[in-house]
Amino acid sequence: DLLIYSIGAVGARIPSHVYVGGYLEKKDFQELRRVGAVGDIATVFFRDDGSYDNIPLNARASGPDLSLFQKAKHALCVVSGLGKVAGLRAALKGRLMNELIVDEPTATELLKQP
Repeated sequence: DLLIYSIGAVGARIPSHVYVGGYLEKKDFQELRRVGAVGDIATVFFRDDGSYDNIPLNARASGPDLSLFQKAKHALCVVSGLGKVAGLRAALKGRLMNELIVDEPTATELLKQP
């Protein structure tokens, strides 16, 4: 009943492997921009409102359906880095976590933006 994970983001100082490992082609990045994706959890992408439905790339994702994180008794997300603020905000909106460990600069930036 415990999930421990982080959020991936294209703009992160240290991007997730899914973004730099050769899994995504130029057209995939264009598609992610088109659908408004701001982050991922275990290769499953989500938008700035926390939604993840109807994102074509999720059909080939190896990660679990994000509803698993919404339903988990303990969904602990660990986030560090200003490049992950947009993804963190979106994940919070989508209730993709119920416990959070975050570094101070990221938390401060998260609180600055609406």
